[in-house]
Amino acid sequence: MPEVADSAAASGTTRKERFRQYFHAFNPTVSPEQALTDGFVLTDLRPELFHKKIAARVELEPRSRQALIGGIGSGKTTELLLVQKHLAEQGISAFYVEVSRFADISRAKPGFLVGIAAKHLIRELGSMDALADDANAINNFLYGYWQHESERVYDEEPHDPYYSFVGGVIAKPIISDNIDQTARQAFERILAAYRKGRQFSLIIDGLDRMHEIDDFRRLVFPDLSIFQTLEVPVVCVAPLALQFAPQSDLREQFDRIHELSSIRTNGNGLGRVLKLRDTAGLLTSTAGIEVISGSGGLVRDLITLARDAGEEAYVSGSQQIEKNHVAGAVRQMGLSYSRGLSHRQLELLRATAENKGVDPTDSEIMQLLGSRRIIEYSSTSFAVHPALSKVLNLDRF
Repeated sequence: MPEVADSAAASGTTRKERFRQYFHAFNPTVSPEQALTDGFVLTDLRPELFHKKIAARVELEPRSRQALIGGIGSGKTTELLLVQKHLAEQGISAFYVEVSRFADISRAKPGFLVGIAAKHLIRELGSMDALADDANAINNFLYGYWQHESERVYDEEPHDPYYSFVGGVIAKPIISDNIDQTARQAFERILAAYRKGRQFSLIIDGLDRMHEIDDFRRLVFPDLSIFQTLEVPVVCVAPLALQFAPQSDLREQFDRIHELSSIRTNGNGLGRVLKLRDTAGLLTSTAGIEVISGSGGLVRDLITLARDAGEEAYVSGSQQIEKNHVAGAVRQMGLSYSRGLSHRQLELLRATAENKGVDPTDSEIMQLLGSRRIIEYSSTSFAVHPALSKVLNLDRF
């Protein structure tokens, strides 16, 4: 691993200015979009180059459906944004959508992805009289509308003599797996209008918030089928449970599933991340190694630990970030991971530390994987998060 940047005070800058510069670079709450803009993302951090492989399939196969799977903090959103950037460089329009910005997934109905895609295309096309009715149909489909009783068909005498509200696909609980044909036809016309001379693809983030595979199947697959029929390539984040689902038919819904495991801490990739961001030269080499080790290979935790160690150093009056400052940050992270653990989860963590095997189909193991308490390095290699392991005194195993 290349040596992490040693302290080298920038000429003419004060201690406070150097720490401010450092905190800006190691802000874990900054969006992946902003980190990409700020130049803090290594496009070759993963030797698999997932974003280039995903983009290549989008370019070559218009009916492709790809899934990206990984734990929280594994870098899925960053990979998706790199896919979007790479496709844009190839002249392909890729609409990135984070679904939670549009809908509460737990209350959505099938068709909401089609509706969101249509809204984006309408916005890109601008005002077009020929599509006014279709735009209105999409709005009604997504958000619902009021309808006079004279326009309704009843099997029995209506109770409301005036108007009633017809719910949209992101407004009320699921009542049907069918996607409204009017909305589907409206989407087809909008897509055709946009496509003149352009290729359109869809990148969907946030679907991993659905922890139950059956919910994912019921809510997302009807939309994916429509996108495939209309030759709209789709790349979406899928629940971590899909990686270990015993039902082969679920995985067969996708042409390719890309699995983002945590980055091994004995390589040089994470050291390069620290060096890229630590332009103020505050991290000593030994502190950097401790940050990498304590992160367990999770980029988000790497950034969080580096930031928190910087806080420890600043409060103590130090000019640099030393090994003892990282130790304090690692302990605090471990304590945060230890909160709320059940007795059985503690037993599962102990068994994992003792290399007694991990059953990823176990619901509580899946919770531990999803919350980063257990880290997956490969389909057969799992470990307790090192910060949590220290707090629970499991690192002795």
